This record gives sequence, C-alpha cells and structure tokens, in this order.
Amino acid sequence: MDFSFFGTCELAKRKCNMSFCRQKAIHMLAFIIALLLCASVLSGCTTTNDNYFPKVTQPKATDSAASAGTTPAPSITQAVLSSGTTVLKVAAPFSNKTAQYLAKLYTAKKSGDWTAQESGSTVTLGRLDTVKPAFNVEIIQTPSTGATQNTIKQWEESGFIPDIIYSDALASLKDNGAILPLSEYAASNPLFLATRLYMPMLNSCSIDNELYGIPYSAAAEILYVNMNLLNEAGVNAVPFDLDLATLTAVSESVSNMTAEGTPLAEQNFAFYKPSELIPFLPSSFSDTADWFMFDGESFDFTASSFASAINYLRTYVSAGYSVEGLSSQDQREAFTSLDPRLSTRVAMWAGSSAEVTRWSINHAYALSIAQIPSADYEKDSRLALTVYPLCISSESQFPQLACDFASFIALDEDAILLSTRLESLDGLLPVVSSTTVWETVCLQQTFGEELLLLQDKVPGAYYNPVTNHKSEYLLTQQLMNEYRTSLLDETQDLQVLISSLTNARLTA
Repeated sequence: MDFSFFGTCELAKRKCNMSFCRQKAIHMLAFIIALLLCASVLSGCTTTNDNYFPKVTQPKATDSAASAGTTPAPSITQAVLSSGTTVLKVAAPFSNKTAQYLAKLYTAKKSGDWTAQESGSTVTLGRLDTVKPAFNVEIIQTPSTGATQNTIKQWEESGFIPDIIYSDALASLKDNGAILPLSEYAASNPLFLATRLYMPMLNSCSIDNELYGIPYSAAAEILYVNMNLLNEAGVNAVPFDLDLATLTAVSESVSNMTAEGTPLAEQNFAFYKPSELIPFLPSSFSDTADWFMFDGESFDFTASSFASAINYLRTYVSAGYSVEGLSSQDQREAFTSLDPRLSTRVAMWAGSSAEVTRWSINHAYALSIAQIPSADYEKDSRLALTVYPLCISSESQFPQLACDFASFIALDEDAILLSTRLESLDGLLPVVSSTTVWETVCLQQTFGEELLLLQDKVPGAYYNPVTNHKSEYLLTQQLMNEYRTSLLDETQDLQVLISSLTNARLTA
C-alpha cells in the first residue's frame, strides 16, 4: 500500500498558501514587537499573549543582515576585552573545543577583526586560532536537552556553579533563586531583534513578564515509524504530512497481519500508546487548541477539538490497533519486561524529535518519522515545540558578559554555523529564523530533510508549558496520569469526564 497519492498538486497549493499566510502573520508580529513601547500599536494587537520579551527595549535594526556573516556581535566591556583573564564556566551540550572556538569567534566579531565576507560556515579553524579570546571558557557538557534540576543541585554541592547553564528546569531554577532575570542585561543586544529569532520561543522563556532564559534549541513532537514492520504489512511509505485517515488505514494493514489465534507474543501492533497523543491531537482539529488544552493561562477541556480528538482515539483503541488496548497481564504476556517499542513488533509511537538518536540506534535504518497527524489531508497539523534555554547563574561574577556570550552562542548566526560544523545536536531545531541556519543545522541530521520542512510551521507552533509554567505542566502530567485510561474508555461518559477534568483544574 502506497500513500504517496496524498501529495496532490492541489494540496501542495493549499499548503503553500497557508505557509504564506503564516509567514505574513509572523512578519506582522515581528513589526509589532519591534514597537513594544508604542502604546497605540500594542492596543491594536489582537494576539492573546503579547508579552513578548517583556521589559526590554528593542534595539534599532540599523544592520539588516542579509547573511550569516553580517550578524552583529553583542557588546562587552573594554576592560574584559583587554584583560583576557576572565573565566566563564559554561554548562552546555557541546565540547570544550567548540566552546574555545566560539570564544575566539565572539572576540573576533567584537574587536572588529571580522569582515562581512566571512561566515561561521566557511571560516577556517586556522584563522580563528590566530585570535586571542577576550576571556577563557571552562566547559561542562550537558545532555542535548539540558541539565536537570538534580544535576544542577549536585554541581552546587560540589562547589561548581556555572555562569551559563543550559537546562530543562527554567521555572524551578527561577523559583529557588538560582538564575538571574535577564531583561535588563539583554535590552540593548541586537541579537534579540524580532527579525532574527522567533519571539514566541523567547516568550516561552519568560516568567511573570521577565526574561529568565535565552532560547538555544527546540524539539518537536513527532511520530516514530518502524518501516520494516510496515513494509511487511504492505505499506510502502508513510507521508511526513500524516493525517488521521492515513493513520487508520496504515494501522488496519498492520492489524491484518495477525491471524486469528496468533499468540500474543507473536502479534504485531500498529501503535504503542495512543494516549500519548492526547496533549497534541486536539490541535489537529483547531488552530486555537494548545498543549493539552492549556493556552498559557487556563485549560479549555470543553472545546469541541478536545472531544473530537478523544473520540477518534477511543475508536482507534477499541479497534485493537494498540498495545495500550491490552490489559496489563496481556502486555506482559506479549512483551514480558521488554519495552514494546524495542520489540520490532510495534509500528508507531509518539515522542520528541530530541529522541532521534536513541531510536535510530535501536532501529538502525528501519526508522522513519512523521508529524502528529492532522484531522484530514487537506489541513496541516500544528507544530508542538519544547524550548530549551540558556540561563545565567545568580552566582555569576560576570552576569553581563555571561548573558552576552550566551546570547551569542544561541542566537548569532555565525556562532550557530560554526557550532554545527564542529558537532551536531541530532533532532533539535534552530531558534533563529535564518533559512541558512535551518538548512545547515537540519540537513546534516538524521531525518534532516523532514525536520527542515518544519521551518514554515514554527510561526504557528504552540509550546510545552514546562519551560515557564512549572505548576501548570505538573498539573498537566497529573491530570494525564489520572484520566488517560478513562478518556480512552468508550464505556465512560466523555462529557462527565470533561466536567471532572475542568473541576480538577479549577480546584488544583
């Protein structure tokens, strides 16, 4: 079975038009952000969440850089530049070698020893070796999605407190006073212009109208696909722009592989846990449905998109397509203690693009990826993103320099291009809007061509509340754990469950 017929010319035309509209919308948003201090403009903005980069006066866009080589570097004090004895401790997902070259590149651009013809993708390391860095860097490597709160606590107990911390625990670090508010430190930095980065990503790193993190990378929610199993089921291809009708057809093909009476230990399953789609699938039915119906302020479980998503998943589970449809005892019989996703007998599962390396290693060349399915093939699904930020320690002796350097390595195009040459973060997406950066970062990755297709979807993306809404995220997890089984049970009244969910949110 080949589903490539879904890529019709008419569909492509419609997607192109949607992409154009989204790009037009984000350009307008960027214009509004650049004029944050103008009250009349702000009052005319219809965006429901317009606190982008709060308290920060946007610098004037005097340099409209058309290429990576012309990105201006942030400022640091002349005293630091001349001394060369300052040491910044950096906890980040790259090597000491990369850190040293980034410090050299930073110094070259700040000192004026850099031309518009040079670029982070073309400059030789020999050229950078001639630059004496304005400060020294000590690096401690973190996972690609950042250091956890427990890891950072261990660093503190050992006496090692980084100036710059790449972490997945921004809200927790802010709550315990471990990181600094950055709005004032970043106020005059041209790297924060709305024409350079995606402002909603920056907003996702703000808490109570104050910036606490600098976006460094982002991960998308996707489906992982075991193509070996699907090929055995007669499915030759799964479109990256997946839709629910295609998902059902593919799942039926996998189900038909199993003859009646086949032992559980030999049966194949189309999907691992459909409940893992609950936070994302409502957005396939509505452009206003965000992560588990959380819009940044409240949960809206009464929306029709939530009921539509749950009803589809109920039908899917009742058809017997998933591992989740088995009892706990039957799951043990089918897979013993093995993770079903590692068994080669499960065709699809939901996950983060940040897990690409993990699943690629386990499934070798049998793996493919697809987007969270849309409601129908004529409509694109929205992109669900998690942003991982760089934070500045409240113990840093050089907070301005730390903020400037963190902003440089996260947002300067040349710095990103140089980092990508030296090493790659597989499955992670850029936070800047440069097409050059997107092509360079994505195309050297596993599934890079598919990930590159997500660039046009970033302006319409919605965001994981874990970055800056810790309490809401924890409540999301609590409600998911408590209600996931009931939500997928066709025998339970959905409206009663929705009322219960709504009351649980109100009383939390």
